[in-house]
This record gives sequence, structure tokens and C-alpha cells, in this order.
Amino acid sequence: MPPPRQLAPKLIPLHKRLISHIFPETFAPQIRPPLESKKIYNDVDLTFENTQAAFKSKTNFALLRGLLVFRICSYDKLVQNNERLLHGMKKVCGKTLFKKILRLTFFGHFVGGENIPEVKPVMSNMARFGVKSILDYSAESDINHKTSNSTIVNDNESEFDKNSEIFCECIDVVATATDEPGLTAIKATALARPELLMRISENIAQVQNFFKTLTHSIPENLVYATILKDELIPRMEEKGIKVDHKLVSEWLSQSSTSDAHITFRDWNKILELSRNFSTMFQISSNGGGDNFEPLFYQLTPEENQEQENMMRRVQQVAEHAKSKNVRILVDAEQTYLQPAISQIAMNLMQKYNINEGCIRNTYQAYLKTTLLNLERDMDLAKQEGIHFGCKLVRGAYMNQERKRAKSMGYEDPINPTYEARNFLLCSVSFSLGDAGYSVYKYVPYGPIEEVLPYLSRRALENGGMLKKVQKERRLLWSEFKRRLGNGQFLYRIY
Repeated sequence: MPPPRQLAPKLIPLHKRLISHIFPETFAPQIRPPLESKKIYNDVDLTFENTQAAFKSKTNFALLRGLLVFRICSYDKLVQNNERLLHGMKKVCGKTLFKKILRLTFFGHFVGGENIPEVKPVMSNMARFGVKSILDYSAESDINHKTSNSTIVNDNESEFDKNSEIFCECIDVVATATDEPGLTAIKATALARPELLMRISENIAQVQNFFKTLTHSIPENLVYATILKDELIPRMEEKGIKVDHKLVSEWLSQSSTSDAHITFRDWNKILELSRNFSTMFQISSNGGGDNFEPLFYQLTPEENQEQENMMRRVQQVAEHAKSKNVRILVDAEQTYLQPAISQIAMNLMQKYNINEGCIRNTYQAYLKTTLLNLERDMDLAKQEGIHFGCKLVRGAYMNQERKRAKSMGYEDPINPTYEARNFLLCSVSFSLGDAGYSVYKYVPYGPIEEVLPYLSRRALENGGMLKKVQKERRLLWSEFKRRLGNGQFLYRIY
């Protein structure tokens, strides 16, 4: 059997593909006068040791709070057991005192506030020092192994509707905060159950892995793999798969972009266009007997309804962002949820990134699969003829991912030698903003109870980057001593 036709493009370095695809003007001649460029460049302290410039937006209390938080993050046992300690502290102190303690420590340091009125002054203060805000409602959730599915669905659907309204409020605030197109972040786990996202992710993985087998492809060229339409059914039946010819014909009539071939792009649409794909392809469950089961998992009617509700919320937020000229960053989350989240982002790009990059997906650099996934999504965007938007981050689930991989016996998804060199200190953000560069900084917010998972991750993240945290502590302490030496016991922000 001849190998499938491959449509691999000419290879271009990834950084150039990213820049030219997202920001095509980057390679156009720049008109900035040389003297202006030199002045801005010279204004930046490239050692980022100028604490007066870096921390001029912080009060003395904020400096001391930062010192306390980072000191706590340096104790590994406290960091690794932070969830248990927080739970115990809440029991002992009671809800009111627990909230006050968190506001004075971790919540106050890492989170902008509990609601929009509390966040607005934080955004205004940052803007005074040249740093723009990316509002991020930081309510999130993970797989729940203890509660019944029906209980979770009934309890959470109204909460997810409420969260979509909160995201729209974020967009309204961002739209009025700057004359430029603003940015806001959304989390899929604030709009749907993690269990649903995991189910969808499993479906995506099954469907894509089977296409890889069917076309004799490897992950690096899967996006360019094709199979002749006339060969699909014979090749599947050779593998002992029972095929519903009528359903296959209906699916191909809706999805195919090529007269003769089924592409990876066509194959992916099987999940979107066919509710009957579980009966489209079936395989014997008893070694060649008459009992057949679906080749791919089918969502239940209840899960299909949840998925429709989720997409309705996502579309509502995206439409509102478009009307307000605000860009959306779809946050990355855990690897076992990410295929579904990336599919949501790519589907939004198909609708809203036709003329500009309104939707951006997030990629976590510490994952082994990130480069492959990033290149695949770029190529799919190119095939669709849309702008590709992305945000590349270090990642924030390292400890959780490694613990889960070990407990469930699968390969660690984290790059083994990756160091935390992308950790961006406050000293960097405000130094660049002070020098006139365009700098954005995340401003997470939300009710204390709902952002506890976020705070837990931040503690683990900072504990895992001890050298960087030590530098931040040193800079904070240096600035505090400088102020005391100058008699600035009550530091005023100008």
C-alpha cells in the first residue's frame, strides 16, 4: 500500500513563523528615529537592579508583605502542604479571620482584589507607572473524584452562567481602561466542568491517534497527512472495523475540503459534525464475534447538552469582547484538559480571527509537547486562512502534573531540564514600563474562596523557583532599607 500523500511546507524557523504570522508588520521597515530608540534603550537598567524604579508603585507595607510571602515560599514543607495548611487554618481561625489573614499575605500579594471595584484602583496605579493590565478572573476547578456527576452538573451550570457574565464585566472594565485594544483572560474550567473537558480531550486524543495510525504518520507531520476517500473504508475494514457507509458519506459531505483526499483538518471535524460517530465506526469486543462497541467514546446526551451550554457561554464572551474591541487570552490549564481547551480556542479563532488576532491560545513552555502543538495549530490556522494568536508562558501546573503522572504511571509531561528562566519579576515589569515599553501584567481577581486553587499553585510555583524568589526578596529588602535610610518611613506613591 503506497504511503499517504504528505503536504509538508518549506520549513521556516519557529520564531520567525510566530512573529510573521501573528505580527506581519514586524518585518516591515520601522520608522522609529534612531535617537528615540537609543534613548528608550538607554533608559532601561538591563541588570534590573534599580529598586527605586522597580518598586515605586509599592508602599512600604507592600514591600514587607512581599518579603513575608517569599520567605514562606522558601520553606519546602510549607509549600508542598499548603492546601492542607490553608484548610486547617480556615477551620481554626474561622471564615472572617481566615480571609483577613490571606488578604494581609498571599491574597494581597498575588491577587488584585475580590471584585471589580477593588481591582480598578490596582489597574489605575499600574497604569500610572506604564504597566497595562490583563484582567483574569481566577476562579478555576479540577477533576472531582468524590462527588456524583449529577450533583456536580446541577450545582454548577448556574455558576458557569454567572462566570460568563463576570468575564463580560472584565471586558467592560478593560475596554475603558485604555485607548488601545485591551486584553482579558478566560478560563475554560470557569465555564464548564473539568470532567466534561477531560471527556472531550480523551475523544480528541482517540480520534487524532487513530488518524495517525490510519495514515502511517508521525506526530511531526500529522497535520499534513491525508488519505484518499476511496481508501478510507477498505483500510478501516482491513483492521476489523465495522463501518456505517451511510454515516461516513454524510460526514464527508459536510466536512471535506478536498475532492479526493481526507485531510487532518477534515478528520478533526468528525467530533463537531457528527453526533453519531460512535456508531459510524465500531470494533468487535469479543475478538471477531458479533458484539460490537464504538471505536471512539460518545458523549452522553447530558454531556452533549453541557458542551452546548459551554460553547454558548464562550460565544457570548467572545461576541462581547469583539463589540468592545478587547482581545481574549484563553488560559492554558492541565494537560488532561488542554486538548479540549485548545479546540475551543481554535474554533474561536476560525470565527473571530479572520481579519485580526482577537483570540489567542496559551501554550506552556515547560511541556514536552508544546513545540509540536504550537506548530500544528499554526499550520491549521494557515490552512483555514486565519490569523493565529498565541501567548507563550512558562506554565503553572508543574508540581501537579508530575504528581499525577507518577501516581497514574504515565510519562512525566514536563521537560526534565527546563529551568525557570522565564519567571518575570516585578522589577522587570515596572522597569520596562517606566522606560516606555509596552508591558502587560496579569491582574488576577476573584472571591478568596474561589481563588484558593490559584493561590496554592502560586505558592508551589514560587517554591519551585527558589533562586528567582531569593533575588526578588533581595531586591525588596534592598529597596526597603534604602527608603528607611532616606527617612521615608511613610512612603507615598506619586
